[in-house]
Amino acid sequence: MNADSDSRPAGDASFAQRLWALAYEAFRRGSEWASDRRYAREHAALLDECERTGQLEVLMELTGATREQLRATELSPLAALGLFQRMMQRLGIDPQQAADHPVELNEAQWRCRLCREWRDCRHWLDSGAPDERYRAFCGNAELFERIGAALGGTAQVPRG
Repeated sequence: MNADSDSRPAGDASFAQRLWALAYEAFRRGSEWASDRRYAREHAALLDECERTGQLEVLMELTGATREQLRATELSPLAALGLFQRMMQRLGIDPQQAADHPVELNEAQWRCRLCREWRDCRHWLDSGAPDERYRAFCGNAELFERIGAALGGTAQVPRG
């Protein structure tokens, strides 16, 4: 036997492992993509329902957004608010206490409404990972930390 035939089975196994990892990653990303599309469609349908029932004006008043702003974003303000609240909870920020900082809170809510990284946010929140990857995609990371500090603590991810 030569050296090539001895290394081939190990090389084939390594290739198969890489191929399997690639296929798994493609499946995972495809599944996340489909889930994100469904999530965005559900929330777009909520905006449509608000418009049909005449509640869109109420939503505009509550959010301070115009009809065009509501329609221009990929994610409805209701979904953005849900992610915003989940992020605060995940970082240990009490919404009742944070309400004492309306300027910072309003700024953070607007950033969430206009955020293009909502998919990363949603996946990170859903994962429950005890890490701080949110800092890489969350436009509010520093703001959440300031709010947490103003409340006498810090906005930190609980370690699992």
